Amino acid sequence: MMVDDIILNEKVAELKKLLPKREWKYYHLSAIENFIFHLKSIENERTRDWMSKEINNYLELALTKVDIDARPLVKAMDLGPLIWKMSDTYKYQVGFVRNPDLLITTVLAVISFFVFKSILSSSSSLILCTVGYSAYLTYAYIKKKNKKVY
Repeated sequence: MMVDDIILNEKVAELKKLLPKREWKYYHLSAIENFIFHLKSIENERTRDWMSKEINNYLELALTKVDIDARPLVKAMDLGPLIWKMSDTYKYQVGFVRNPDLLITTVLAVISFFVFKSILSSSSSLILCTVGYSAYLTYAYIKKKNKKVY
């Protein structure tokens, strides 16, 4: 039996009330909200039911972690494997991507520039890296706007 998305959203709202905003990232609340938002996008009914139960189990565990006296990073390490398990299903079923990190993307673009510079001219390398970087940022923006990131 599928857990209703209203119940799941209520549990997320409860977590948000209990946690300071700076700790939301450790509980992956934006990813969970996106999973709930796209739950109906999963075509296979059995997978959809299973994912709703997995999200519910995750939220129940997260609610128990709130009261534990530990650093948020330690709690995140306990919750991480559950998120990655769910994210695989959403990646293949709904087309989710990992939430892009602007710093890492920029560092990779700079490294790519220097690699291309050893092969091509500076201007060609700059154009190639700028086009690639812009294309990736556009793709990431579209995914983020469609709430298809974890």
